[in-house]
Amino acid sequence: MTKTAALEAYLSKVLGQPVRLQAWRGPELPLYLSQSYQLGRLRIHGADLVLAEFAHSDGAAPPSRLAADWAALRTALATDRVVLVLPGLAAYLRNRLVAAHVPFIVPGRQLYLPMLWIDLRESFDAAPQTAGPWLGWSAQLVLLRHLLRGDVEDRPLVGVAGDCGYSAMTLSKARRELIAAGLAVKGAGKRPKPLCFAAPPAELWERALPLLRSPVAKVHPVARLAPGLHPQSAGTTALADQTALAPDPLPTAALSLPAFRRGLTDRTLTLAPGWDEAALRIEAWKYDPQRLSEGGAVDPLSLYLCLRLDPDERVQAALEGLVATVRW
Repeated sequence: MTKTAALEAYLSKVLGQPVRLQAWRGPELPLYLSQSYQLGRLRIHGADLVLAEFAHSDGAAPPSRLAADWAALRTALATDRVVLVLPGLAAYLRNRLVAAHVPFIVPGRQLYLPMLWIDLRESFDAAPQTAGPWLGWSAQLVLLRHLLRGDVEDRPLVGVAGDCGYSAMTLSKARRELIAAGLAVKGAGKRPKPLCFAAPPAELWERALPLLRSPVAKVHPVARLAPGLHPQSAGTTALADQTALAPDPLPTAALSLPAFRRGLTDRTLTLAPGWDEAALRIEAWKYDPQRLSEGGAVDPLSLYLCLRLDPDERVQAALEGLVATVRW
């Protein structure tokens, strides 16, 4: 079977309708794009798409380059409906493309077309039906705590709620979100059940990644912190402490949003008038980093979510090394 026939067969199977790919020359592309991509046209659910198939058989480029190529193809072809067709690509790298909202197809593995609200995962699983494109913050924290500490599953929700700093009602909502996303499963019977996750930790992380986001609400220049405040080391500061990455001259730390606001109110935290006067960069987080941390730095999975769209390849290499050290 040719590559074109294999792609048509895959798309026909997952979309439930016959699909035919048409060869297409299109406008003249810059040389580096024309040497790397072969173009085709496709109609799916009434929408015309341009498929740009990565032409090298020895594997795809890094996600940062693919995202840049996708943006250049959209400009050169004068259309937003450009979809990359990629060979085999590691799951965590595909998730980085999802996080950057780059449409792509990995034949036989994954289909991600955000412009058509289509996201079919490994083994043709349909996209999770959640209340929005992301998990809520409480659901994200509970999931990460399960992955990092393993003290969430099969426990009464009241106890988990206390560990995570939420009410039992909030934890019940988080449980429903996780079930709707396919990350947790319902228990038998009508009474409320403890959380029971749908896959082993490493697989659960890969499944959840497209639904997870950076917890950083805002970053502030800070001139002074009182001794009573204990932020967690964060950002490239935390990453440099745990990898070979060179440290940033301006250190970064994280506080929960309520802790940050309390610091402003009781004046244990003083903002700097600008970055030139800052002694510290403070990230205000949507959830409490201390609920996941086991030391002076934020947890590695939240740190990955904070930095996964950083364009610096050194940061990306350090992040991949950091996640590889997580003991699932």
